[in-house]
Amino acid sequence: MTSIKASYALNNIVYGGKNFYGAAVGILMLETKFPRVCGDIGNGVTWPFPVLMRVYVEPPWTW
Repeated sequence: MTSIKASYALNNIVYGGKNFYGAAVGILMLETKFPRVCGDIGNGVTWPFPVLMRVYVEPPWTW
């Protein structure tokens, strides 16, 4: 096991992992004009765990 750790140190290569930690769920939302009250999917207080939210200002499609 020590030889594996040593090879990581010599090569400066780390395998696996994530881009961010601590968020159990990711939510994608469109920009809206109504309030996000408690209980709404877009309100962070609704969830009992950390949630990552991203709001799209303009949708990627055109009508």
